[in-house]
Amino acid sequence: MAYFIWGFCMDEKKLLIITTHLPPDFKYGGVVSSGFGLIESFWRKSSLDGHVFRSVSVIATSPHPSSVVDFFRTLGLNVRLNVFKTRFMQRDGVSLGLLFNTPIHVVNADHILINGVFTAPVTSAIFFSWLFRKNYTLFFRGGIDPIRVKLSGSRKKYLYMRFLKFIIPRSKCTLAATSVKEMNDIKNQFPFANVLVGLNGLDPLFSKQVALFKKKREVVSVTKEFDILFLSRVSKEKGLDMLIAATKQLAEKFIEKGIRIKLKVAGPLGSGGYLIHNLPDSVEYLGPIYGTEKIDLYYSSSLFVLPSLSENFGNVVLEAMCCGTHCLTTNNTIWSEVPSIEGLTVTDAKVEAIKAAIENTIIQWARDPIKFQLVGDRLARYSKSEFNWDNTTDIICSNLIA
Repeated sequence: MAYFIWGFCMDEKKLLIITTHLPPDFKYGGVVSSGFGLIESFWRKSSLDGHVFRSVSVIATSPHPSSVVDFFRTLGLNVRLNVFKTRFMQRDGVSLGLLFNTPIHVVNADHILINGVFTAPVTSAIFFSWLFRKNYTLFFRGGIDPIRVKLSGSRKKYLYMRFLKFIIPRSKCTLAATSVKEMNDIKNQFPFANVLVGLNGLDPLFSKQVALFKKKREVVSVTKEFDILFLSRVSKEKGLDMLIAATKQLAEKFIEKGIRIKLKVAGPLGSGGYLIHNLPDSVEYLGPIYGTEKIDLYYSSSLFVLPSLSENFGNVVLEAMCCGTHCLTTNNTIWSEVPSIEGLTVTDAKVEAIKAAIENTIIQWARDPIKFQLVGDRLARYSKSEFNWDNTTDIICSNLIA
């Protein structure tokens, strides 16, 4: 649904979107997809008569800026793209060029959309937006989740929250959350702030890749191999230790029934690198996986599991659903708030609960593999129809006009 404001056409209103990383730097996590989704939606709408913004500019960082520029050019996204080179602390997007140029772009923008927290690009954007009294919208992306902050134990995050608590009450800003839970966390920290909820959408690039993917999912006869996929950063925060323990127990139980269970772990190493040492035979670590190789992995898996202790959204769950793969996640994610749908299971972040949910899925798969696949097909259609970045950008525009 396109957002129009007939009769309210503001003279070349300029939107500045600031995010830390963009494709093809997928190794930096879900914020890459969310940043691209917001940019693509706003850019496409900017060409429509009567839309709030007629110009979209972007600030981001990358170890290889030319690869990001080439990526956007190949897709035909003609946004005003400013990508600054990072030479050190690349995950945090530290760049001298960024720090010198951000205030110039902030001054020239009518509204600033900031995607994420804690990194150099978004921190400088928050500071200069406050300094120059600019209107801005800030997406926290789970950054102030109490569980996540506690797990990290980082003094940097404590000091950063002090910075935000000074800046935000003195700014012309709207805070954006990706779930009701995150909205409540934000209101606890900033009780007088204007907060809106905008769900993530399906990455338009990923959706196109899936549409072009030629491989068809085969109905697996019960002979019997049940592949479980974990695809995320390898860390305790993601609940991988619980999933490994549950899989090991189930593999020992079902092998007696002629069903082989295998957990495939894919993703970059995070703080839980130790988790992939001395893995049981039922678990295999594949390393970071991207592009069509990732889609192939979704398609070849019977169940996708993201057992996070803390997760602001979980883009990988949406990607797995898009591929028709049954999903299991915990009630620490946004998925506990969406309407119940067959094929998506939400459970407690405990070993026994995860084990029981996986076992129930295996039983469904073994009993009727054809029905199991049909449920996955419905899940794919649901993901594409209900999760769209245009919905979120419409909410942002509506808030600005209100």
